[in-house]
Formats: sequence, structure tokens, C-alpha cells
Amino acid sequence: MGLIRKIKKEYSKLQQNEENYTTYEKFVANLPAMVEEVRTIVNNPENGKKQIQVTLKEMNHRENCEGIFRRKGVKGLLAYQKKVEQTFHYIKGKYPQLVKGTKEWRKDNEFIPKAISRIKSLFTQK
Repeated sequence: MGLIRKIKKEYSKLQQNEENYTTYEKFVANLPAMVEEVRTIVNNPENGKKQIQVTLKEMNHRENCEGIFRRKGVKGLLAYQKKVEQTFHYIKGKYPQLVKGTKEWRKDNEFIPKAISRIKSLFTQK
């Protein structure tokens, strides 16, 4: 039996065993919502040079964990959890306005709830 078939068999056993599957679901649910940087190479039409464009993309923990567990098992899941923690610290340092609880987050996002509440109050008045 090939390695891929063995791993798929182990994953199907995990789904059949309710106790282990609930702990797996709890593991996935406890991972914080996180974004990661995605770098793509884009050609600049003005001067014909290549540029690296950085965008932020939300991590889909459920799909990532399923793939990692199929390939590497429990060790892969623990490594993924460590990667998510490292990404959190990296994002907190580079983009503090995205992380709740930092000074920059409060400054940038205080205006938005006040504006939304004012707009809602305009529509609710008769």
C-alpha cells in the first residue's frame, strides 16, 4: 500500500472515531482568524518592469489542516499551529492596525463604529 493511501486511510479512521474527530474539530476551532501575505509578480505596463505585489489573504484553517493532516499527520498539525502563531507575531509587528488591542487599531477603527451608528440613527428616525 502506498504512503498516500495509508494517510487517506488514517484520515478516514479519524473521521469515523467521534472522540478523536471532536478533538480535531476543537483544534481547528481554537486557531485564531489570521491573514497571511501573498506575494505575486506583476508586470508594470508603463515601464515594462516586474514588480512584487503584496496582498493580505485570510487563512482557511479547515482546508489547510485537512491537507496537512493527510500529508504529515499530527506532527504536521502542531507545526501548522506554530506557523499560525509566528504569522500572528509577524502581522502584529508589520501591520499593527489589523490586530485588535494595539494602539494603532484603536486610532484607526474608533471612527468607523461612530460613523456607522450615526448613519443607522439617520435611517431609523421617522
